[in-house]
Amino acid sequence: MSGADPLETLRVEASCAGCLEYLQDPVIIECGHNFCRRCITRWWAELVRDFPCPVCRKTSRHRSLRPNRQLGNMVEAARQLRGSKRKAGEENRCPLHGQALVRFCRDDEAPVCLLCEISHAHRAHRLVPLDAAALEYK
Repeated sequence: MSGADPLETLRVEASCAGCLEYLQDPVIIECGHNFCRRCITRWWAELVRDFPCPVCRKTSRHRSLRPNRQLGNMVEAARQLRGSKRKAGEENRCPLHGQALVRFCRDDEAPVCLLCEISHAHRAHRLVPLDAAALEYK
């Protein structure tokens, strides 16, 4: 896992094995696995005894759900990191189409995506590769 993106690893570890979303109100069960309180409660809803773990299948005699506040704090930090990375990536994307900005419109003096380039708004404009324009403006 040394080549994996650390942020992606954090996202996976902060996710519930039941709903596959970020953990909400995380609880730890006897075997050591963590789940959203809502997910594990639903999983065990019809059971009276012998509560199996959805991940490892180890059973316990009691419905033991301990809050995992430290993991909850980590999940919130992972959520915020993911949001800030997403916002940073959006800076290089077209606000209209969500595509990568790869061309520069000399007439409007603005970066555009390939969809903008073929649109009515820029069809007759002078467009150059974004990298070339960046070098000129430096």
